[in-house]
Amino acid sequence: MNYPEISLGEILLVGIEIRTNNAATEELGELWQSFYANSIQDRIPNCIDSRLFGLYSHYESDHSGAYSFMIGCPVDNLDHVPQGMVGRQVPAQTYQVARAEGTLPDALFETWQDIRQSDIPRAFTYDFEIYDDRATDPQAAEVDIFVART
Repeated sequence: MNYPEISLGEILLVGIEIRTNNAATEELGELWQSFYANSIQDRIPNCIDSRLFGLYSHYESDHSGAYSFMIGCPVDNLDHVPQGMVGRQVPAQTYQVARAEGTLPDALFETWQDIRQSDIPRAFTYDFEIYDDRATDPQAAEVDIFVART
């Protein structure tokens, strides 16, 4: 599969985070439930738009090891990170972009499987999913996945 390449500038995010691995995917769903149940997005100051990011970072090794997963919003600064939340500074990087289309979360799992089997030279630094207005219907969603490359 051909994944377009794009270079992005620095991204600042604030949200909630867990440490997990690919064997414990139910933890990701639980974090999303907590994000919505606790109205986390409404409590984040300085959000610059309504997009949500699912950020994968602090990889122990590669996709088989532990990593941090954060759900958050893009912000214009990290000066006011609410208690119980984290701020992340994603540096400027080059990414290859995949698109998950269909029913969530199945479409995401399938697309990540394709990414793992691809020849993308992954950096395992900061990868992220962007949830925008194309992801509001979980039965017919589109989510772009940005995979950091070396």
